[in-house]
Amino acid sequence: MGIFTKMTVLFDILLVSTVVFLSVFIAFRFAGVVRQQEIAIGTEKTGELLQFLEEKEKRVQNLGTYMHEGEIAGILTEIAENGDAFYEYENISYISVFFAGVSSADKDFSDIIIAARNGRSYSYTERGKAEVNAGFHMMEYDKVQTLLNSEENSMIFYDDPTVYCLRERTPVISFMGKIYDTGFIPERQVAGVYIMNIPVERVDALLSGGDRIDPAQIRVLNRQGLVIYAMPEGGEGAPARPTSETDEVYRIERRSRSGEMDVIYELPEKMLYYAVQRIQIPIFFICVAAVLLSILISAAIGTYYTKRIELLTSSMAGVEKGDLSIRVEEKGDDEIASLAHTFNDMCGKLQSYIDTVYEAELQRKNAEINALQMQINPHFLYNTLESIKAEAVKEGAAATPEMIVLLGNMFRMISHTDERFVTLDDELAYINTYLKLQSYRYDEVLDVDLKVEESELECGIPKLTLQPVVENIIRHGFEGIDRRGLVGITVKRNGEKLEITVYDNGLGMEEETLNTLRKKLEEKPFARDAGERGRRTGGGIGILNVHERLRLLFGKDYGITISSIISMGTAVKIVIPALTPEEMEHVQVIDR
Repeated sequence: MGIFTKMTVLFDILLVSTVVFLSVFIAFRFAGVVRQQEIAIGTEKTGELLQFLEEKEKRVQNLGTYMHEGEIAGILTEIAENGDAFYEYENISYISVFFAGVSSADKDFSDIIIAARNGRSYSYTERGKAEVNAGFHMMEYDKVQTLLNSEENSMIFYDDPTVYCLRERTPVISFMGKIYDTGFIPERQVAGVYIMNIPVERVDALLSGGDRIDPAQIRVLNRQGLVIYAMPEGGEGAPARPTSETDEVYRIERRSRSGEMDVIYELPEKMLYYAVQRIQIPIFFICVAAVLLSILISAAIGTYYTKRIELLTSSMAGVEKGDLSIRVEEKGDDEIASLAHTFNDMCGKLQSYIDTVYEAELQRKNAEINALQMQINPHFLYNTLESIKAEAVKEGAAATPEMIVLLGNMFRMISHTDERFVTLDDELAYINTYLKLQSYRYDEVLDVDLKVEESELECGIPKLTLQPVVENIIRHGFEGIDRRGLVGITVKRNGEKLEITVYDNGLGMEEETLNTLRKKLEEKPFARDAGERGRRTGGGIGILNVHERLRLLFGKDYGITISSIISMGTAVKIVIPALTPEEMEHVQVIDR
């Protein structure tokens, strides 16, 4: 058993013991707290509900007084005596303004109904609710009849407005009141009634916020002893069920200031113990989960450090076999990270010593690069002279002087400097001269499209990088085509890389030929064999040479990629570092 495994087992034993002790302590310590919490929640919810209903009751009473003393009572009296007055604009307008004011002042009222004693009624229903049926005789409604046949001026009911609405509705707490004709004094005569509904769902939302009150029950009773609200649902609209003397119930009963409503909160004692059990069960499962989680975490920690040691051991075995490129990730600042740092430092120093031995081989590769560059020039000159010869035969030497001038310019550009790197501007100028010369060969039907930002022209490029690519396109892309030839060059910077794309609208390549050439480009560079490989592939010596030259200079992330579509053309992408010619001179030439 490893040291980390032993530490993990010991840690698990201590952690499990601690968790079990704390779990038992918490269960016994807070059992009484749960009971007090349930009672406190009941008291709080009872107070919130009573306050809410008292506010609504007071608002309804104030509105009832206003309707009794104001214009509304007169309107209802007029309608009762003359039914046509119901349609008068002044009456409708006044009632509509009243409804709008009530709705804007209190959004909890979903319905406001005012009915004259002859059954004619005005109504307002909030958006989304079903409107009141205009043909319903409100004064014959049983709830209204109960009010009219009583000595009370107002009553509160649990009601289902579906009875007098156009479609199904949810239950409401309905505030109903009489409106008296002020013209009959001292004897009062009922001119009509008002009904204001609050959806039960509004009260549910009030009680559902915050802590839950389950398994307790809250009921609201009206003065007549009927249940107008209950949570959980059950018994609304019926007389309240009396509590049995044998029931052990914790009870809170509060009456509204008007005496119209009683709010009753009941919580059976057995449910209190059930609530305690509810917290004990989660504590038990939490303990089990904590134990399992602690075991998993400790096992994961042990495995983590074990793997780090094993990785360090396997890395040492790899160095023993001669692989000095191995490095161990240095995580954190512990002792294992210190060992990894020492190991990496040792490998780096060993690699540095060995690099000194290979310095002579690096010099040899530099010589191969120079040989590649020199190999390109004679090949290009041969093809150029062949173009001049063909043009002279064809045109009787009429264009030969201009071609010779262009060729002289090219010689001067080539021999102007001994530097291996030139600016992209100089390289493109050379290519432009070369393409002018080649246009004679193709009867001046060769178009050139050059797209490069001015800021990229000062970037460095190995000398004679583009010419072999362009030459290869002209040699193999335009033989026998029946349209104007196009050679395009685009340059763009992609992060720290410079991407140069040379494309044409020529013959393109067969898929087999393209795959063969791509395979050659992916082979490990061996500069001295490039010419032989170019001959074996039937062409592409210039592209292969340029590719191997770039790989030797800059590494495997740089070089040439080729895309081609038969009968549509070929695109050659050259990727080099975005450096100035001076910066390129400091590139370390190594086999990466």
